[in-house]
Amino acid sequence: MSSNTTTYKLLLHHGTDDLSTNSILDSGFDYPARKRDDHWLGNGIYFYREDVEQALIWSYIKFRKNRECQEICVLQTLVEVEEDNFLNLDSRGGMERLEKFLKEIKELTASIKLKTTPVKLRHLIMGMLPQEYKVIQRTFPVKSIFDEIDLFNQMDLRLQGVQVCVRNKGVITGDTDVVVRKGLNRDSA
Repeated sequence: MSSNTTTYKLLLHHGTDDLSTNSILDSGFDYPARKRDDHWLGNGIYFYREDVEQALIWSYIKFRKNRECQEICVLQTLVEVEEDNFLNLDSRGGMERLEKFLKEIKELTASIKLKTTPVKLRHLIMGMLPQEYKVIQRTFPVKSIFDEIDLFNQMDLRLQGVQVCVRNKGVITGDTDVVVRKGLNRDSA
């Protein structure tokens, strides 16, 4: 690696429940994370980049029906990752790196005829990436109340969520702090 390598510093937000918050503050994030088919960028610890509100909404949707959960929380931490270890799928360079990888595994993937969803296929491919990619980022459209605003629709503006999958917790360099604690109002649920 050259000495001119860029180091990216990402301010990240993780939505969760009160029980997991206490565990994370005591012991750090669990890694490897529990494998789930809905992990859009492969297995890892998921964050929203610089978006406390999106992490809060995600945790509300995830935990609102869990009777053991009393609060939803958003944790904030700092991740520092070298350019060679950061697969930014929002950039041309990141997409080119992914394309190169897909060409390298073309023979393997050509023999796979899966009946699957795009999310599950993406999860499978991301899981095959070399471990040198410690952080993967991609922006995805998010359904929101803004979808109902006619002028936003006329301008083709949709809310986007920058998701970050941390595949190696060694890149988490900052303290993890609670930036939001919110009780669950189940009367309206």
